[in-house]
Amino acid sequence: MSELQILKTHRNDTGTYSCSAVSDIGTDEAMIQYIVQGRSDSPTDISIVNVTSRSVTLQWEVKHDGNSHVTGSVVQYQSISGKITPYSSWNGQTSQLIVSGSDNLATLRALSPVTLYFIRIVAENALGHSAPSEVVNVTTSEE
Repeated sequence: MSELQILKTHRNDTGTYSCSAVSDIGTDEAMIQYIVQGRSDSPTDISIVNVTSRSVTLQWEVKHDGNSHVTGSVVQYQSISGKITPYSSWNGQTSQLIVSGSDNLATLRALSPVTLYFIRIVAENALGHSAPSEVVNVTTSEE
């Protein structure tokens, strides 16, 4: 019996592999489908689709799902006042909207008029959460 150990893999290692054996008795070949799974990539290409005084609609893409279907996304957002920057802690007054399945469109509602919001998105699959997306900002309009 022979054994193959793969110690470190990368998602680009996913593919079909063949194993061939040749002996005095004959030959045999087996095909193996090898799938490397991991967390999804961070959401990208976030675009603001619509802005009103009390809502913001946005969409995004998840370019690679980690070979495990995206089960949802979490849109995190916070209103900004004072001297907070987009890279400040997200542990304070952060709100979130959970989007189910592979949907990539969400509307944040019950926002305050003429207010700056920082928004980021995290994708989820069976293996966990992605890293957060880049932060985007948007200001709601006047009523």
